[in-house]
Amino acid sequence: FIGWFDSQTGGNKIADGNTDYTPTADKTLWAHWIPNTDIPYKVQHWQLKVAGTEGTHNTTNYDLKDTENLTGTADSQVTPALKTYTGFEAEQSATQVTILGDGSLVVNYYYKRSTYTLTLTKGTGISAVSNGGTSTTSAKEYRYGQSVAIDSTVGTGYTWSKWTKVTGTTPSTFAQGTKSQTIVMGAGNVTLRADATANALTFNAQSKSSYYNTSAKTVSITGASNGTGSYTYSITSQVLSGQTTELTNFTISGTTITIAGSTPVGVYKVKVKAVDNGSAAEKEAEMTITVRYPKLTLNGNNGTVTQGTVYTKYGTD
Repeated sequence: FIGWFDSQTGGNKIADGNTDYTPTADKTLWAHWIPNTDIPYKVQHWQLKVAGTEGTHNTTNYDLKDTENLTGTADSQVTPALKTYTGFEAEQSATQVTILGDGSLVVNYYYKRSTYTLTLTKGTGISAVSNGGTSTTSAKEYRYGQSVAIDSTVGTGYTWSKWTKVTGTTPSTFAQGTKSQTIVMGAGNVTLRADATANALTFNAQSKSSYYNTSAKTVSITGASNGTGSYTYSITSQVLSGQTTELTNFTISGTTITIAGSTPVGVYKVKVKAVDNGSAAEKEAEMTITVRYPKLTLNGNNGTVTQGTVYTKYGTD
């Protein structure tokens, strides 16, 4: 209140509100007021909870993030500014409001959570990936800050290695070396790849023997293991023990080594390479193959040796 005036608008100030005034004739006076400039009002900024229902504006679904205590002129119009939050989008435009003279104005702004895609892909040695409990390599949408369980299934013959971020925004709480984990979505799409490494093959040196024969003979070796289960074998070197000249007396098919007919008696070093058909892991092992004379059995004349007669029989393995 600023006083009494002789006109409804403008005019001359006749008296203050707290002074006496004695008119000398009939007179009409008007009370004049000006708005206060320090009227308080609030602007509250609410963020949708991770599991909240968008659009249902209450404390069950939204958390109060910020409160601005402002002042302004009573009955004037203001447009409080929206805030910018990472991973959130305003649900409404900035709103024009009138400041209430009693200081009771509260402006509420609500922000929904942005959604982003999470894509999991299968890298080396991975047979399946699990995105939020579903086995899929398709992109799935999640809210910013949402917890998502990820996992992978490692194929036979491989050992878990790591998750690799291929593109996008790295999730928080993301542990690259942990196969099964819960990540928290960041403010952006992301693609993660699960990778494993091929197991080292178990393939050991072995010793085999066979009798000398003019016909081809075979020996069986113990194959590789600890891989995917399917292997190819090849001979990479074959020499007479103590020699360096490569030979061609030995061939291999699967885990069966064939010794050519009439291969001379001796000890041979045959290197065999095993290759995992699934992972391409490989290992070489040396086979020591001894070709020896057969045990001689005299089968003529009832075991009695007659001078001048040769009794010969090739033994069998």
